[in-house]
Amino acid sequence: MSRQELAERINHWIYNHDQTITEIDGNYLGKLERGIIRWPQHRYRQALRAILRANTDQDLGFHRPTRRHKVDNRETVTLRDSNEEEEPMRRRTVLRLAGAVIGGG
Repeated sequence: MSRQELAERINHWIYNHDQTITEIDGNYLGKLERGIIRWPQHRYRQALRAILRANTDQDLGFHRPTRRHKVDNRETVTLRDSNEEEEPMRRRTVLRLAGAVIGGG
């Protein structure tokens, strides 16, 4: 399944469940794969979980944004246990494998 085909399925799923018109496209999905967008809005995550048959957002490679806080007037970022550099690759791999499974089924 191409990015655009997946985008169309997502838009269709959201419309069927929320009666909301969305305009997700292949470009948006590319940003998800590359990790430019790390935490899509709730209904997008719901649609992706349903279409790609994932149980959790983490199964798709999504994680809540890190929290930022200030210490001595300097902004710091609270890091996760997982390696941040691996997240875009994991997300890309999950989306591609899921697309292959659905496309073959």
